[in-house]
Amino acid sequence: MNRALKKEERKLVRQIQIFNLDQANSIAVVYDGSSENDYNRAAGLIRHLNAQGKMVKSIGLALHKEKPHYMPLKLNYDIITLKELNWYKKPQGPFVDEFIAYPFDILINLDLSLNDSLRYLITLSHAKFKIGLYNEDNKGIYDFMLEGIEKNKVSLFIKELLHYLEIFNKK
Repeated sequence: MNRALKKEERKLVRQIQIFNLDQANSIAVVYDGSSENDYNRAAGLIRHLNAQGKMVKSIGLALHKEKPHYMPLKLNYDIITLKELNWYKKPQGPFVDEFIAYPFDILINLDLSLNDSLRYLITLSHAKFKIGLYNEDNKGIYDFMLEGIEKNKVSLFIKELLHYLEIFNKK
């Protein structure tokens, strides 16, 4: 998938812009929902952002054949299961194309290990401000990266992320 992804990435044209929480209207949250704990952390962040009046759209990856019981179908919560991945683990379906094409103000990646299927979504997304965990391989993907957080510390990542989103572009 890497070669095909790089080819598609070269065609990508997006407007990069830094947003803070006050300025952002639309936020995308991408996460690995293969475990109930990771799903619950993502759902907590989504509830927090919704309570602030933000339009939040999420895509969770569940590496299961069927949607797990802990991931209820909700408006603006899309779920990618193994059925929505092609042979190269590329996510497919109409909601995938819509997600990639929508110019969210902020895209937040909560999958700190950066699964290849989620990497595809994030890399090709037209989001204006992409945020994720620092990794040398992620330099071309994100506009802002948080450093010094272990891959299994999603709660700490969310806490730090919200802190920085509060202080960006304050006048």
